[in-house]
Amino acid sequence: MAEYKDIFSPKTLAGLKGQSEKELAQITKGKSLRQMLDKANQLIWRIQPIEADYKKELEDLAVTLAKETYPVIEYAGIGIDAKLGSDTTLGKSYQTDPKLKEKYDIIIHARGAIFPVLMHEIAKGLYEIISKQAYYTKISPEKRRIINSITQGAAVQGAFSYHLYKDFLDLIDPELVNDYTNVMDATFGGYHDETHIAKLMSIIDRYGDQLTGVGRMNVSFPKRTEKGDEEATKVTQQVDTYKNELDDIRYGKFIYNSVNNLWIDSGYDDSRVRDLFLAELYKLEDYNEFQSFVENAINNELTEAQKRWALGEMRDIYIDLKKDDTGLTGLGEQFVRMNRLAGLLK
Repeated sequence: MAEYKDIFSPKTLAGLKGQSEKELAQITKGKSLRQMLDKANQLIWRIQPIEADYKKELEDLAVTLAKETYPVIEYAGIGIDAKLGSDTTLGKSYQTDPKLKEKYDIIIHARGAIFPVLMHEIAKGLYEIISKQAYYTKISPEKRRIINSITQGAAVQGAFSYHLYKDFLDLIDPELVNDYTNVMDATFGGYHDETHIAKLMSIIDRYGDQLTGVGRMNVSFPKRTEKGDEEATKVTQQVDTYKNELDDIRYGKFIYNSVNNLWIDSGYDDSRVRDLFLAELYKLEDYNEFQSFVENAINNELTEAQKRWALGEMRDIYIDLKKDDTGLTGLGEQFVRMNRLAGLLK
């Protein structure tokens, strides 16, 4: 159900596969992926004791870095509960700071064995929150699949945000950033290698394909009860599987980048515009309109009408943000946008 071959044209799918092959070549540079993965596992054992001595500092840094990278987090009033270490299974009960529960209506619970994984989970939590916009209208399995890919792509990009604080991380250990890169390259590189994917598929066949609460596991609403639409829940259960996640991670970076490039080219230098625009894109009720926009963006073939719509939405968002930042009146619509992003309003 909701296979990429049924969502995108052969041309688009061939382009995505081509980008995937290019990504693998850039990551491996002729080296064996198997050797890279073995080295990555060794590096994790080296990294964890180093990070353990700076656990609190790195957890605080994760929150600071996330708010700098995604200022919409603070703007929308989203809290972050970041925990670093090996005992960080998302399925466990959250021991969230009561002050966070008291202050925030929505919290991202990020758990990571090492710092880049922590940043990956924060980004995934944020973009899952943004994806809630789609559920205010009828959502098809195909639309859910596209949104999953964008969420996974944004999360992959988030995993590499540690480069922004290289100077700080160098003070902890001058090899840390390089080690992070080797681990992340090997980890995500595996999703572009057919042999590795086949091994993952066999593991899934052995242990089961259904993800439980994937992507929403690390988001909670401490002040209210989250009620999911029955039809949307059915679609989620249908689409959110381990097998689907393999290609969502494989192609998601390129799909996310195609939409992100619209914001980059727009000239609006506030990244909140990017994320609030994504929320508006998800709210398109007509699936064909939504699918066409994403596919054309991937192929760099947006129509003039699609470009005008996107730039118009970004312009309106940017104007409202500037009014809000300067404390001017007439901000009702922007407050609605903000609350919708945080899942507080339909």
